[in-house]
Amino acid sequence: MFVRFPGVDPAANPECKTSEPTWVAVNCGHEIQINDTPEGGGDDPRKTGSVYGFADLDLAHARPTAKGVWNDLEIRVVGQHYTVIRNGEVINEFDNVPGIPFPGRPADPGTSGRQFERGYVGLQNHDGASVVAFRDVRVRDLTGTR
Repeated sequence: MFVRFPGVDPAANPECKTSEPTWVAVNCGHEIQINDTPEGGGDDPRKTGSVYGFADLDLAHARPTAKGVWNDLEIRVVGQHYTVIRNGEVINEFDNVPGIPFPGRPADPGTSGRQFERGYVGLQNHDGASVVAFRDVRVRDLTGTR
């Protein structure tokens, strides 16, 4: 899931450091990871609920369920505070303060380029091998919420 990214016109968002509309969400928003694959091997170590690259979770902290079981994943973004709730339990929180570089990828924008107060929500169409389904997707304005 991608949250709080601006419109996909790269010319209107030079801070996104991309000329490709498909990369605006990646470079200017935050990806909330969905990935319950086992640890190790060549698989991505960032598991469900990670704020990708900035507040990563391992599999134990992601609190996975059995394959084929629906999960409720709630992502709250209030101001610059991100909370990820899985099946009613907070599994991750992150404060998007300016000045944090993207770990291990200096060419990618850090948190200073991701300071939008409003933005879009995107469901990631990852690849043919990933199996993720979405249902009952809802968006609610949390303006005025603490």
